[in-house]
Amino acid sequence: MDGANDELNVKIPPVPIVVSECHQGEADGANTVMMLAASGLTGNGNEPGKQRNGVGFTNTKPNATLTRPCQQCGREMVVRRPSKRFCGAACRRVAWLVCNPDKAAVLAANDKARLRVHLEGRGVVWIEQAA
Repeated sequence: MDGANDELNVKIPPVPIVVSECHQGEADGANTVMMLAASGLTGNGNEPGKQRNGVGFTNTKPNATLTRPCQQCGREMVVRRPSKRFCGAACRRVAWLVCNPDKAAVLAANDKARLRVHLEGRGVVWIEQAA
């Protein structure tokens, strides 16, 4: 082995215990540890549904969630940050399409052309329908 690996493979010496080595003369009956009785865990009154001093336990964390209607569909949604305006990606996309009609027309034309190529590739006859 090389010198770098020798340092990593050295055994770590055991750490002396204070009572057994440093203060050997003081290690009498007062320094012994008594084992606790085997009596299951006791509750401190904070379990959900329990009462403490006649009052039900409640969560003390601040509730930072609000409900607000979606700006697109009007459905109530839970808001965790104040900048949230839409309930999901579909409503956000519809709102963007409404605000950008020229870009929406380009996207619709691209989607239609892609669908036509896909269907014709599967043997389905494309029939143009008047809008």
